[in-house]
Amino acid sequence: MKRQGLRWRSHFLRVRRKKRGKIMYRAIVVDDEKMIRDGIRDTIRWDQVGIEEVYTAASGRKALDIIAEKRPEIMITDINMRGMTGIELIGQAREFLPEMKVLVLTGYDEFEYARKCLRLKVQEFLLKPVDEKTLEQEICKLTEQLDGEKRKQKEQVAVLRTAGSRQQEILENIMRGLIYDQNSKELALAASAYGIERGKIMQLVILICEIQVEEKDGIAEGLLNMTIRNICMGLLDTHQEGITFFDRQDRVLLLLFGDNSNNIEAVEKTEEIVNVLREELDIRVRAVLGSVVTEPEELYISYNNAEYLLESALPFQQITQTVKAKNRRQLFADTFTELKNRMLIELGNAEETARIMDIFEIASDSYNVADSVVRRCCFELVSALYFAVVSNGGEEKKGNLDAFSYMILRSQRKEVFTYTKDYIEKLFYQEEGGHQIVKRAETYIRNHLEEDLSVGGLAAQVYLSPNYFSKLFKKFTGKGCNEYIVFCRMEKAKQLLESTNLKAGEVGQAVGYHEINYFSLAFKKQTGLSPIKYREKFREDYKR
Repeated sequence: MKRQGLRWRSHFLRVRRKKRGKIMYRAIVVDDEKMIRDGIRDTIRWDQVGIEEVYTAASGRKALDIIAEKRPEIMITDINMRGMTGIELIGQAREFLPEMKVLVLTGYDEFEYARKCLRLKVQEFLLKPVDEKTLEQEICKLTEQLDGEKRKQKEQVAVLRTAGSRQQEILENIMRGLIYDQNSKELALAASAYGIERGKIMQLVILICEIQVEEKDGIAEGLLNMTIRNICMGLLDTHQEGITFFDRQDRVLLLLFGDNSNNIEAVEKTEEIVNVLREELDIRVRAVLGSVVTEPEELYISYNNAEYLLESALPFQQITQTVKAKNRRQLFADTFTELKNRMLIELGNAEETARIMDIFEIASDSYNVADSVVRRCCFELVSALYFAVVSNGGEEKKGNLDAFSYMILRSQRKEVFTYTKDYIEKLFYQEEGGHQIVKRAETYIRNHLEEDLSVGGLAAQVYLSPNYFSKLFKKFTGKGCNEYIVFCRMEKAKQLLESTNLKAGEVGQAVGYHEINYFSLAFKKQTGLSPIKYREKFREDYKR
């Protein structure tokens, strides 16, 4: 009865703290001795130190499972445990929850342990036995640190949101000036603050979204353009690889930057963006690449070049670029590179990969390529795909590539293609961990709706390419990642409109929309009503 009373009191205090606006956290206690972990769980006044939920684990392995699912902000762990030590546990937990605060308890007064803990950024190192009051004080310090970090983060986000919308508007005006004005030295100077520097290789891309005529009403088209722009910004601008903006016709334009070696992989970058848009929004997007320039004042040349190519482009072409005269050998090399890059973009899509392999085989025959060149190309292709699959979490199989190379070196042309197709088909069915990755992404989205969520950013967190992550997300949820983000944001927005008196702009900010117009368009698209009308209708219906 006493324990039940304590639990009821804890729940009452937790609710009271929430009503006051106090942020509550989650903690996990890890120790292989049951008496110690249960003792900590039952004696600490968790509600007094800002902890809402407490989990326990008897081993490092069990703790990792709980951390992955519950994502506690604080971990209290022993060092000397069977199976996995506390140091090993902290190291592995840091890989996917680096911001978690850690308090280490140990009976071993050794400098080496303390030094390892410091390397892993452990917040406190306490020697056993530790009394209840001291432990409570240390936990309270950690929750106060978390409170301070969250306040600082909210302040920074508010500043960035206010400045970000204005900064994007300024940048877009500069970019439009550069592509339409041939005498733009002042604009070129202003553009240098955004990474548009003299001598840097740059190339403009026009994105053309092809949707049904009946879908092109004002709201749908405006919302779609904004969504395309935001997805592109998440894939390009956030990695400082380019700039996304609108031209005067409200088309989305990409300015691609070269890297530090002044190499620009315009086709590869553009193809990845086009494919992510296709997966996320279920639309066909064409991209037209302008010429390469090295000065801000020359951007109008790249833009005009893209406009000219757009008029002469074939309607079925996904990527249109300037074609130069090449000899037969160079043409085949370019064709192979394009097919290889296409296959890497379609990583995990077995049907599309098989189709590309058929095209590659036909191209090899058309250009009359020697068998030795076919073998080299097939090995290069398989090596690139193997590396991509393993990098994206696939199972590494030692000796796999050696066995493949041995087979094709002693085979005729047709057999080489057969072996290559078989190898690729087997390679692509290694997605057993994909469901857990998507579940973690879904949880993160739901818990961070107020942040700048993007397909590119989420993919980077799980160390996957945006295109592969997008395919994986859609495979397990049936929705594109961006569609899922919008759905969760709209549900949260409806809840806030129904239960609070926040203004529409404040609701939009709370669910991650920096621009009130974008939020209003998205909300009306989902519900058929503006945010204000939705609230009025809900309250009228509630009174009845």
